[in-house]
Amino acid sequence: VTELSVKEVLDIYDLRANLFAMAARHAIGHITGVQLAALQDLVDRMDEAVEADAIDAFYPLNGAFHDQLVESCGNGKVTELWSQLERQLHLFRRRGLVRPGAMRASNGEHRLLIQALRTGDAPEAARVAEAHILAGKNRLLGSIVEPRPKLS
Repeated sequence: VTELSVKEVLDIYDLRANLFAMAARHAIGHITGVQLAALQDLVDRMDEAVEADAIDAFYPLNGAFHDQLVESCGNGKVTELWSQLERQLHLFRRRGLVRPGAMRASNGEHRLLIQALRTGDAPEAARVAEAHILAGKNRLLGSIVEPRPKLS
């Protein structure tokens, strides 16, 4: 297991933001109705996890959403690189979602991305995808600088 510095983690987030934007842009024209329905189903299931405040249910659905969107772009190299980056950031990504309101905010961003994909707006899909990953980066940063409660 390789330990990453905070700078490395932030650099990977920036790379992920650009890669996810590229995947969303290229998904336009490739994504099928079945794939869009599967993404919508994941978002609906994440809503249930948000309402139950169940990070253990939300987190794998969130990962599946990102993976499925990337796969829908039709570029195997993007999918391969995405998978490598996700493995490196696994524990950090979860940490950013534990903060109050983070799961709800993240899933709202997913809904905006699906809307852009449905309308076929490639620039908007790319913009929303990049903003989503950068928002995740900011959620993570908030969890790093936030003082931790003392355990009693």
